[in-house]
Amino acid sequence: MSPLGRAQAKAVGAAIASSVDVVIASDLGRAHDTARAIAAEAGHGIALDPRLRERCYGVLEGHTWVEVEQKFPDAWLRMTARDPAYAPPSGESAKAFRDRVMDALHDIARAHQGRRVAIVTHGGVVGVLYRHVMNIPLDSRREYSLLNASINRFRRVTDRWFLDVWGDVSHLEGLEGGDEI
Repeated sequence: MSPLGRAQAKAVGAAIASSVDVVIASDLGRAHDTARAIAAEAGHGIALDPRLRERCYGVLEGHTWVEVEQKFPDAWLRMTARDPAYAPPSGESAKAFRDRVMDALHDIARAHQGRRVAIVTHGGVVGVLYRHVMNIPLDSRREYSLLNASINRFRRVTDRWFLDVWGDVSHLEGLEGGDEI
């Protein structure tokens, strides 16, 4: 993580420290590093959950869209058609990704009912919950912003999710470099 990323993670932690009872994070690098900074500010440990990882794109990972179009033309066509059931070779479909993420979030909410949980994860995971709450189909293009180091507050009442705050980056004011980690 860059020095700016560390400063942003610390700023997120300071902003939410008093309103967090539990910190749960993806086990992947930057999310885990960010969770450590938040947990330190909040005075909590971290639980890791691999179900909070970003979507697996299989053989397409590590390639730009131009490279995918050139090296994997069939996969590129299927991905750009936005078929929620299509999984790239060795990857997962948008539907499988959504189901994994929502299962994890429901499990976390049930296990920590009545507690305030900070979930530190990736843009795609946050986007899944946003789409769920806003009833946006998986085959729709993303028309909303996903800002790094932003605070997004969701709450679950009974079995229904609500969005209270989206894309709050006010805690990053004064940090050089805007919203990038």
